Amino acid sequence: KMIKEKITGRNLIPIIKELPKKANKEDIQETISLTRQEVVQPNLFEDIEEIIPVNKDLISEEEVEYKTEEHNIEPLPELYPIGLVHGTYIVCQNELGMYLIDEHAAKERINYENFLEKLGKPTQDKISLLFPITIELSARDYIILKENMDILEQNNIEAEEFGINSIIIKAHPTWIPRGFEEKILNNLIEQVINKQKDFRIEKFNEESIKMLSCKMAIKANTDMSREEMENIINDLRKCKNPYNCCHGRPSIIFYSRGELDKMFKRSGF
Repeated sequence: KMIKEKITGRNLIPIIKELPKKANKEDIQETISLTRQEVVQPNLFEDIEEIIPVNKDLISEEEVEYKTEEHNIEPLPELYPIGLVHGTYIVCQNELGMYLIDEHAAKERINYENFLEKLGKPTQDKISLLFPITIELSARDYIILKENMDILEQNNIEAEEFGINSIIIKAHPTWIPRGFEEKILNNLIEQVINKQKDFRIEKFNEESIKMLSCKMAIKANTDMSREEMENIINDLRKCKNPYNCCHGRPSIIFYSRGELDKMFKRSGF
């Protein structure tokens, strides 16, 4: 009787607690957000002024000219030549340290800025040729050039038809140096034929003076007197950007007194 009472007084149906439902693969895919959040990186250099050191990285001429105009590149200090290495590098010094100047790159920069100055002051002056230059063309090129002879006239080039498929040039602009007339004029006529009305004299002049600056510069492995080294240094100091040639190569490398001491382990560091 006592057992029966205890049994009847209890709930014999077990109570099952509901477990949290496991997320299946489909549910997970539906709840994951694939939206990317844009991460804004702080500008760590916002308050740092741009510094243009003496030893600049190799950069393009366009970038060099931009920095020259916007940041007013520091002029080259007075230097004193003390020797020449392999007929190529001028060794100089001053109270700040030691300088190595690539004589070819330096002269190229000097030539380039001289040409820029001449082209920056355009004139209608021409040089008449004692021996006119005759240029022969194919029939197709001759026809194209005849249709664009006004471009030559606008750029101070006096040219006339001469025989079959040929022209004769009797005068050219004063900025073209002696000895380079035929090469420059041939290049110009080739550009006019290829580009016709799209020809731009500014771009042609830029490419031409870069070529001339290099061709007319002193070549490597050329010995120089002390006076010649001083002349190059003085001319380089007058340049707006003495630190690179017109193609972007460095023309001068600087080692401070401290850097030299460190290289020879003469100072604590």
